Amino acid sequence: MAYYWVAPISIKAFIGLGEWLKSPPAVWTAESYYGFVPKLVLGMGLAFELPIVILTLVKLNIISAEFLVNGRRYMIMANLILSAFITPQDVISTIMLAAPLQILFEICILIARHWDKQEKRKLRDLGFDV
Repeated sequence: MAYYWVAPISIKAFIGLGEWLKSPPAVWTAESYYGFVPKLVLGMGLAFELPIVILTLVKLNIISAEFLVNGRRYMIMANLILSAFITPQDVISTIMLAAPLQILFEICILIARHWDKQEKRKLRDLGFDV
């Protein structure tokens, strides 16, 4: 996703921003390209490991679905801040990373709720009052 989707759009955004500001045309050398793209791909790859960490914590009963729901607004802000640090300094690529991260977080909430229901069902089947 980072290499085929975000990187080309980010480079076009940089070039377009330079034209809009009427600055000298941006020159992408091999050095700048190979410095920019690997950092972007690595950063996005690490960021997309976040759902695995969240779901592992849920499965270990360290955090719950309710905790995730209550922390949603903080996660939105954390995703935006993380995306701003990982991507280059343009809004387009920041949003292109933050939006999928937030969608993955929402999917984590759905999975955590499903696991909570399964756990409660198992406890009820064993005769515990939940």
